[in-house]
Amino acid sequence: MRNKTPEIAYRYWQDRATPFYLAARILHDNSLIPEVPAFCAYQAIENIIKAALVFYQEVWDKKHGHDFEYLNSLLKKHGVIIQIPKYFDNFQEVPRY
Repeated sequence: MRNKTPEIAYRYWQDRATPFYLAARILHDNSLIPEVPAFCAYQAIENIIKAALVFYQEVWDKKHGHDFEYLNSLLKKHGVIIQIPKYFDNFQEVPRY
């Protein structure tokens, strides 16, 4: 991602979100395991938030890069408020370990 223009970096994060969004939509109706579409939805939301942060040229701390509250707090500086369901609180911690 280094040396990319803001427009290219923004599109990069948007493009990363698209397959996760599509997978979440498809799996929502076709998955026997609810965590699978939820994981895809989480990834899509995270990538969209990061696209918005890149758009506003905001830099996030990589050690908090999966923390919705932290990422959302950075967006609030720019007047953007995203309501994220409580279901996703610490969601990234569970499937990883």
